[in-house]
Amino acid sequence: MWLMNEPHPHADAIYRVIPLDGGRFGVEVTIPESYPTVVSGLEGYEAANAWIAAQKARIAAAPSLRRKSFRLARRSG
Repeated sequence: MWLMNEPHPHADAIYRVIPLDGGRFGVEVTIPESYPTVVSGLEGYEAANAWIAAQKARIAAAPSLRRKSFRLARRSG
């Protein structure tokens, strides 16, 4: 059996720190072929950057979420 792994769906995400009301910060996350979303409520600019670094590390460490298997047919005779 041969396995072909596809990359994690968030592997190509783009992260951008954005200021929010009340001195808080958020992270705008843009995933290709999806609408951007905002992770909000981070206490400061450094916390937002730390969240991005942790998210990238989680994605890099995670196995592929999609796995396809192919079985080659054996010919007899």
